[in-house]
Amino acid sequence: MMTTSYDPETLAFLADQSQCATGKKHYNPMFRSRIPSTRPLPRRTPSTPATPHSAPTALPTDPIYLLSVLGGQELATADALTRWSQLTQTGPALQTIVPTNFHNEPMLPGSIFVAIPDTLHYLVRQQIRIMHWGFLSADPVDPETVKPFLPYQQAANAEHGAAFPPSHPIRVIADAIAFSRGWHGSLQGSGWALHDACGQPIVSPQFTAFWDDLVAAWSRRDALETIIARHRPMMEHVAYPLTMTDTSRADWQAQWLERPAVIPAAEHRQIRLKRPKAEVWGVLTGTHPLTFSLCHPTLAAHRLRYRVAYQDLVRVPGNWAVILVPQATPTVRMHVRQTAQSLGWAESWRAVDAVDPAGIIAGLLKPQAVQYDRTTHRIRLQGIPSERMPWLTKAAEWLPDWVLV
Repeated sequence: MMTTSYDPETLAFLADQSQCATGKKHYNPMFRSRIPSTRPLPRRTPSTPATPHSAPTALPTDPIYLLSVLGGQELATADALTRWSQLTQTGPALQTIVPTNFHNEPMLPGSIFVAIPDTLHYLVRQQIRIMHWGFLSADPVDPETVKPFLPYQQAANAEHGAAFPPSHPIRVIADAIAFSRGWHGSLQGSGWALHDACGQPIVSPQFTAFWDDLVAAWSRRDALETIIARHRPMMEHVAYPLTMTDTSRADWQAQWLERPAVIPAAEHRQIRLKRPKAEVWGVLTGTHPLTFSLCHPTLAAHRLRYRVAYQDLVRVPGNWAVILVPQATPTVRMHVRQTAQSLGWAESWRAVDAVDPAGIIAGLLKPQAVQYDRTTHRIRLQGIPSERMPWLTKAAEWLPDWVLV
């Protein structure tokens, strides 16, 4: 009696064929387990503080690269990369560092750090490209950008964060100054972890020294007025949140960090508040007394910066692909461009209307040929560059009324 033996992959293939609902046989020369998926990894909910994402407790000695992934895939990509490095058995597992806050939630949108030995650099880069995990930076990053995200001294981190909550005066000041420069920051145990609007880490010795001086002054119980007078040049012409207290007189009265502030009549002309005690943004113009302006030119860029920074963005290493805005009118495009230039965004990008399929397809995927079938709402794409394939899912998400084929 002659028997036939199959390897595990063949058995899995035959099982898939036998369970086919239509009963048709679709033979594929490549087994499904060998076909890399172009879909993003499933979203993983952030771990609890008790079971945080595993990361090295000291700065790795190997070169550290920045891996840009789709937003929301940071933890899943880091785990997949670690598991793959363990299965290859070419050495110890790769060390991945996911920038997270105290709740172990990703902070840098779409960015993780990977320590890669020189001997595995080509292999890791090839695997990332094959599996469509993201884009690896060409050169290593400065180790100083990684230090604030190391999970060492957990108790010190918690104590530091508890001592300066988001409503703390010096933290409000530091946060506003960082945002005025186009940065986003999170307070860590060893200081502020900063990144720009493109998601790239920022190292600023000047800002670090400024924060250290604020902490030292607060520890010495210096008055807030003394701290403001010492750092007046750095704090002026920056937008801060205000709470209005009296708008019945010509000079409006407000509260800033529990200190009385004044808004002269010339600085709030033609402004109508919906509520008498509303919270507004004002620009600090003087410190004796605390004087703010609601008509300062800085406020226009500040409002637009908030609008642009928190849109659903797609980032690639070093540049922007698309900024999706609700209505990309010529005026909005002009303001976005001016704001981008003021923030130092010299890289190529484009502002696209949320209801402009052609602009989204051209900006994200850059295909060689596009055909629109408005009867069936299908978009046929041909010749998409391989480096643009990871954005296929994002394009489909931005175009819910269309089917990409």
